[in-house]
Amino acid sequence: MKCMNVRSCTKCGDERRKGTKYCDPCGAESKRLAKREWLRNYHAANRDQINAERRADYPRIKAKRLSQAKERYDPGVQRAKDLDRRYGITVEDYNRMCDEQEGLCAACQHERTLVVDHDHETGVVRGLLCQPCNLALGACEDDLDRLEGLITYLALSQEHGATKGLS
Repeated sequence: MKCMNVRSCTKCGDERRKGTKYCDPCGAESKRLAKREWLRNYHAANRDQINAERRADYPRIKAKRLSQAKERYDPGVQRAKDLDRRYGITVEDYNRMCDEQEGLCAACQHERTLVVDHDHETGVVRGLLCQPCNLALGACEDDLDRLEGLITYLALSQEHGATKGLS
């Protein structure tokens, strides 16, 4: 004998509550499909009005997206984030260091674009160097003996005259 409160879903045959046509999963799917169909019909019937509203709203949306993009890709903002993330300093710290060095490389005293030099082991910022000096220091791995050896080598090669290859 069947219980009077339990019925079968008309879609899948599973049990459903009394007073409903479908079980809960099939009912939710049915509602979703009905809403999709209603929206499709509404848009078809009101296409001109909807397009007019979208065209009227487009300049506001475009301006909003443009301002968000400018904020996201602003070089000044990116530079500030980069200095903070990499070296833990602010743009003001960088500018102060640049003013103290009078815009010159701390090593060669040339006026070039300056980059932040820091100790890779401790993370401490040492100063501002031009790119060639910073690359040379990095290539020598901050080793004073290696740098002194290079200085000696360069001085000797200049004393004996620069020769190409072996004699």
